[in-house]
Amino acid sequence: MENYTTGKLIGKGSFGEVFLCQKRGVKHQYVMKKMRLVGVEDKEMQSFQLEVQLLSELAHPGIVEYVESFVTRDHHHLCIVMGYCEGGDLTSFLKKRRGRLLPEKDILNLFVQMTLALHFVHMKNILHRDLKSQNIFLKDGMIQLGDFGISKVLETTGSFAQTCIGTPYYMSPELFQNKKYNFKSDVWALGCVLYEMATLKHAFDANSINGLAMKIIRGKYPKLSSTYSRSLHSLVASMLTIEPRRRPSIKKILNERIVQKRLKLYISKVFRQGVDNPRKTQALTNARTQLNALGMSKLLEEIETAQKQKAEKKAEGKMEKRWKEQEKALQKEEIAHRRMEEALRKYKEQQQRLKRRLLEQKNRASRRNDSEKRRSTPAERRQQKRLEEANKRRKALREKKARLEKERAARLKKEDEQRRKREADRKKVRELSRWGGAARKASPPPKPRRKKSSVSSEKRSVMAEQALKKKRQAELEIEDSMEDNQDDLQELQRAREELERHLQAKDSAHKHGAKHRSRPSRLDKPVSSDKVSLKKMSPKDRVLYEKENRRKALEAKKRAALLAAQQQLIRENKIANERKMAQYRGHHHGSPSLDSHSSNRRGEMSPSEGDDESDVDELEIEERVKYGEQLEKMVQEQGDKILKMKRTLHQTKLHMALQEDDDDDEESESTAGPPSRGFHTQTQSICISHDSSDSSDEEEGYVPSSNRKDIVKEWRKQCITELGERGYREAYAFVHNLKTNPKYRERNDSWILQELERILRTNKRSMVIRAYKMLDNLHFYENSR
Repeated sequence: MENYTTGKLIGKGSFGEVFLCQKRGVKHQYVMKKMRLVGVEDKEMQSFQLEVQLLSELAHPGIVEYVESFVTRDHHHLCIVMGYCEGGDLTSFLKKRRGRLLPEKDILNLFVQMTLALHFVHMKNILHRDLKSQNIFLKDGMIQLGDFGISKVLETTGSFAQTCIGTPYYMSPELFQNKKYNFKSDVWALGCVLYEMATLKHAFDANSINGLAMKIIRGKYPKLSSTYSRSLHSLVASMLTIEPRRRPSIKKILNERIVQKRLKLYISKVFRQGVDNPRKTQALTNARTQLNALGMSKLLEEIETAQKQKAEKKAEGKMEKRWKEQEKALQKEEIAHRRMEEALRKYKEQQQRLKRRLLEQKNRASRRNDSEKRRSTPAERRQQKRLEEANKRRKALREKKARLEKERAARLKKEDEQRRKREADRKKVRELSRWGGAARKASPPPKPRRKKSSVSSEKRSVMAEQALKKKRQAELEIEDSMEDNQDDLQELQRAREELERHLQAKDSAHKHGAKHRSRPSRLDKPVSSDKVSLKKMSPKDRVLYEKENRRKALEAKKRAALLAAQQQLIRENKIANERKMAQYRGHHHGSPSLDSHSSNRRGEMSPSEGDDESDVDELEIEERVKYGEQLEKMVQEQGDKILKMKRTLHQTKLHMALQEDDDDDEESESTAGPPSRGFHTQTQSICISHDSSDSSDEEEGYVPSSNRKDIVKEWRKQCITELGERGYREAYAFVHNLKTNPKYRERNDSWILQELERILRTNKRSMVIRAYKMLDNLHFYENSR
C-alpha cells in the first residue's frame, strides 16, 4: 500500500470502494479496488480470491489489465490494482448519446471486441455470469472486459452450472427456470448488450422482477430500428433465442460475414500498438494463440506482413529524408565554399595589385632620390649632411637619456631596499630592548664597548656627499642634453623651412625661365650652442635654473608634438610638390624624362600615371598577406568538410541502393524460383557481349552508364548467389573501405573490364570479392563523373 498514492473515489459498492491511484515513480494512473475482509462470509471471500486468480490468468487486449493484488498490513482490506479505463463503462457511454442511435459500424466494432474477449474467457473454461454494460469499460476507444467477481470455472466445456446469479436484465431464460446453464448463458447476455447498443434500451424491461422473468422466458422484445441491416437483425435474433442449444457459439459468431471485416480491423489495430510492459506482451501472445485456434492464422500473417511493409516504408522514408537533408546541407556548403573561393580569388588579385603598386612606389622613390641627387647644389648637399648629423646626434641623445633613466631607476630601487632593511633592523633592536629590560637588570653590567672612531663617520658623510653630487651632476647632464636636443630640433626645423623656401624659389625661377642664383642663407652658418656652466652658479641660482629647465622641458614636449605634426605635413607637401614638378617637366619640355621613359619601357607605372593612387605601406601588405593565408585555410577546411559530406551522402545512397537490390532479389526469387549456379560463365558472357557491342567506346576508355548499371546489378545478384548473404555483406564492407583507392583513378574503364575477364577464369572466393570490388568502384566513378 505504501507504493501507491490513492486519489479520488470513482465507485462504491456493498463490498468495498474503487479509487484512482498512482504508483510511485510511474506516470500512469491505475484503479485500486479495495474490498473489506472484516465480517465477510467465506463464500464472499472465495469470490474475492477467484477474481484475483482469474485476473492474473486472463491477459488479453480485450480484458482489463491486472497489475497486482495485496492485503493491507492490518488485514482489513484486499486491494486489487488494475488498469485505468478513462472512457468509463458502456452504460455511461450510451447515456451520453441522449437518444441518438449509434451507427452500425460503431456497434459492430464494439461488439467484435466484446466477442473476442469473451471467447478468450470461454477458452479458459470460465463462465463470466455477470456480463452487462456496467462491466464493459472503454480505454482509448477500445473495449475492456472486467469484473470477474462472480465468474465460475467449469471443469470441461460441456459442464453446466446451477447457481442462479447475475443481473436480472441480462439473465438468460434457463437461469429464471432454475435449469443448468453453460457458455450459452453468456451468449444471451452478450445479445442483450448488442441490443442495448442498437436501441439504447434494455431488451427486456418490466416494473417487477416477475414481469421481467415472464418476458425473458417468452423471449418477447421490441424489434430493432429499420435503419440497421438484416444481418444485424438476424444476429440479434439468433443470440436471443430461448432454447440454449439453438443459440450460436462465440466461435460461430466470429465467423459471421458481418463480423469478419470488423475483426480484421480490430486485430490489425491491436497488433499495431506498442508494447511497454511484459503484461502487454503476454496479452498479445495470448491473442495470437486465440486467433490460431479460431483458424485465423492466415489473417494474422497478412496483418504482420502489412505491418512489416509499413515499418520498412517508414524506415525508407526516414532514410530518404535523411538523404535529402544531407543533400540540402551539401548544397548550402558548396554555395558557401564557392563564395569563399571567389572572395579568396578577389583578395589574391587585390594583393597582387598592392604588391605591384608597392614595387612601383619603391622604384619611383629610388628614381626620385637619384634625380634629386643629380639636381642638388653643393649648399643643399651640405645642408642635407647637417640634417643627417643632427638626426644622428638626436638619436644618440635619446639612447643616452634612456640609459641614464634606467640607471637612475636601479639606483633608487637599491636605495629603497637599503632603507627598508635599516628600518627593519631598528625595529628589531627596539623589540629586543623592550623585552630584555628585566634580563639586563639581573645580569652583570656589560663590558664597555669600544667607541667607533670619528674617522669612519666622517668618511661616510663624505661618501654620501659625493654620491649626492654625482646624482645631481647626472641630472644636470640629462637636462643639458635635453636642452641640446631642443636646440637641435629648432635648428633642424629652421633648416627645413629654409630648404623649402630655397626649393620653391628654385622652382619658380625655373618656371619663368630665369637662371637660378643661390642666395646666401642661414643654412650655411654653423650651428651654435651656448652651454651654461652650473659650477659657477650659486645654490640659489641653481634652484631657479632647475625650475626654469623643468618649465622648458614641458614646453619642449608640446613643441615636439607640434613639430612632429608639422614634419608630417612637410613630407606630404614635399611629395605633392615633387609630383607636380615631374608633371610640369614632362609637359613643358615636350618629352618625358629619362626615368619615366625607362619605366614606361619596362611596363611600369610612371609618377604621372599613379597620381590618383595613394601610397602603399609594407605593413599593410603583410597584414593583407596574413589575412589571405587565413582565408585560404578557411577555404581548405570548407572543402574538406564538403568532401566528408559527399562521402556520407554517397554511403547513404549506396545503402538505399542495396536495400532496393535486396527487395528486387526477394521478388525475383519468389517469382522465378531458386537462382541458377552459373555465376562465372553468365557474368563472363555479359562482359564479352558488352565488349563486342561497344567496341568504339572501349577504344576511348569509356563505357555507357546504362550498361555499367546493368553489369553492376547483375554482379550483385550473382554475388549473393555465390557467396550468400553474409559473404555479400563482407564484400560490401570491403568495398566500402576501399572506395578511394587511387589505383582505379589512374586506370581507364577498358583496363577494368579486361581485369574482370581475367578474374572470371578463377573460382576462388577472394577473386570473386575482388571482382565485386572493382565493379562497384566502376559504378562509383561513373556516378561521380
